[in-house]
Order: sequence, then structure tokens, then C-alpha cells
Amino acid sequence: CGNCRDIMRDTFGTNFEIASGTPEGGLAVVVPMSTFTFDTPEEVNINPRRRKSLQVYSALGMSKSDFKELVAKTIKEGKFLTNDPYCPPNIHPERRYYATIVTNRGLHHGGRDVMAEYHPIYALRDAVRQGRREDDSSGIQSVIVVAEDPYMMPDVMYKDRQHLLEFNLQGELVEGNEKDPPVFLVSHDEEGKIVQVGKTSVKEWIPLAFSPANFGDEFVKYLGGYHRNRTK
Repeated sequence: CGNCRDIMRDTFGTNFEIASGTPEGGLAVVVPMSTFTFDTPEEVNINPRRRKSLQVYSALGMSKSDFKELVAKTIKEGKFLTNDPYCPPNIHPERRYYATIVTNRGLHHGGRDVMAEYHPIYALRDAVRQGRREDDSSGIQSVIVVAEDPYMMPDVMYKDRQHLLEFNLQGELVEGNEKDPPVFLVSHDEEGKIVQVGKTSVKEWIPLAFSPANFGDEFVKYLGGYHRNRTK
């Protein structure tokens, strides 16, 4: 799962292999840890002087001005929602970020919530919780993640990617359509101006994903019924 990936990459890095087998011997499966990670989003050209700039913002699914406004709103709402008196600012600053989930019904913003025992709610999970409180199973259109510090691309926790994946699955089961919404990772300067955008997707972002589907079709069927009954 996503949380296990965070623990393993912080403890061992990604240059190791995972061997799965039985104590009795026989066939074993060996997989590099790098198979379970993804950190190479496609870089999006946002230079307004380039001819392809209109195509770029079309790919983002919104106009340039709308995207800039959404990034600014993500920063504003994320700052308001963040509660973190404990994390040292110089340790993994790239893992501090704000998030907005755009659904067919509206916007759900998130910021991290950290308490003394350090079992944090990260920004994407916070946005997912906002969506669930509003009983929003309408489906994800896109996701925006903005680094808190300037000139830094967000390195989103795999635990957070895991929660986003399941929120997307919730929408898929209710709507009856498979979707892989785009995820945009944003870096900005001190004034909030966008300096870099990376693009991936909900499913590309967490390879070999852990989900209810790993347990069998009956679990997915049950989950679909559960969410559909909640939306009635």
C-alpha cells in the first residue's frame, strides 16, 4: 500500500529488491522497489511566449487564467487548512504541499493536519475527507497539488496517492465508468507565480496499486453497493 512505500523508501531508498516466497521453498518472486514508485511526471511547457501555450492549457482542461486562479486558490485554502506546529521546516520541505480535487460537483481543498503523536493527515487525504463529508461521488475531473515552499516541486506521499486512488475508485463505482484523471504538480515563486508544472495521473502515480480489487471481484462489488447506497 502507499503507506508501506513511504516507510520503505525512507528506510531503504529505492535501490533494493523485494523477494516474496514461502518458508517451505519453491518459486519466489523478486521485484525491484523502483517498480512500486513513480517520480517522473511529464513536464508541461507553460511559457506564454511559446506557440503551443494554448495547447498546453487546453490539455490542462481549463484556460490559462482559470488554471492560475485555481493554483492561487489552492495555496490560499491550503494555508488556511494546514495545522502543523511540529514538522521542522528544513526536513523534506518538498513533502509539504496543498491540494485541490476538482470533481464534477465542485472543488475540495486540503492541507496537512499534524499532531504531537505524528500520524498526520496529508493534504490530499484532507481534500478527500472534504469531498466525502459533502457526499461527493460525482467523479474526479482533475487534481492540483502545489508545493508550499517556492521554487520546489511537490513530492507527494504515497499514502496520499493511495487515498486519492480510492476516492477515484469510489466515483468509478458510483458512475459505472473507469477514469484516470490528470494530476498537476505545481511549483511557484515567492509571489505565487507559476514557474513549473508537471503532469501525471491518479493511476500512473502509484504503480501496481493496492486496492479492494486485490482481494477479488466480490470485494469491489460490495464496495460499489456500499457507495451507491450512501448516495441515495
